[in-house]
Amino acid sequence: MRLSIADLEIEIKNCNYDYILNKTRKYQSGSVGPADMTINCLLVENIEKPEGKTIEDVEGWNWCITENDEIILYHGYGKDKIGSLIRWSDDFSVADAYAIDTFKESGLEIGIKFFIIIRHILWYAIIKHKGIMLHSSAISYKGKGILFSAPSGTGKSTQSSLWKQEFKDDVIIVNDDTPFIRNFNGTSYVYGCPWSGKTDINEQMKVPVRAVVSVRQGKENKIKELTATEGFFRIFNETKKPVESDMLDMAMDNVIAFLSNVKVYELTCRPEKEAVYALKEALEII
Repeated sequence: MRLSIADLEIEIKNCNYDYILNKTRKYQSGSVGPADMTINCLLVENIEKPEGKTIEDVEGWNWCITENDEIILYHGYGKDKIGSLIRWSDDFSVADAYAIDTFKESGLEIGIKFFIIIRHILWYAIIKHKGIMLHSSAISYKGKGILFSAPSGTGKSTQSSLWKQEFKDDVIIVNDDTPFIRNFNGTSYVYGCPWSGKTDINEQMKVPVRAVVSVRQGKENKIKELTATEGFFRIFNETKKPVESDMLDMAMDNVIAFLSNVKVYELTCRPEKEAVYALKEALEII
């Protein structure tokens, strides 16, 4: 199976599960040239816990850096058991994804499990391609990308929905939770991808980014442009950050490059259409 995501050709081997095929249908690629990345999906009966310096991440995932500087990401289940593990090549162009079928213990089908693993692989591999994943709801308004970024439950999807309600076909929701962003020659583009949170709204498309809007709930609608430092921390806090120092530096550089192309605003608002028009006026878009 080959996918085209964020202008990258991704070869995925041994992973023809119906769940994944259905979720990635829009992103299936007919390209026969060299792949930018290869993911080998390996269903196994047991996964040994890797030895090395372990750093806890979120949602049960952990980083391990071995004595040979190999970077490993793994997910536990039960007591001291490993259910998923990712090994990367040095340049992150190849990833081996190991998984145990834990359906009886967790109720999670193996196809869903590999879908989650592939998501994690690409969240970090995108950093090697001048990109980031930004936790946000991204829309295209007349071909201009607007990203509503905020912690979960703060109202980013609500703002996307309000823009869609107000401007109908002029608005396309590109990705409602975790779009990819890549920087090219002074322009940053937002891309749809198959992983889009609870709403499962995403499109196979890219648009140049006009602005990032950091959403905050409030009793009145207020908008201000953030400084470069404020914008950096708002965006960096909503990305996936690797623990390996060189990769972390690269992720920070990608955010800085993004901010050289795009302004960041803070929108304090109520969930109402007046917030839409106040932002539209502040962004000076027709």
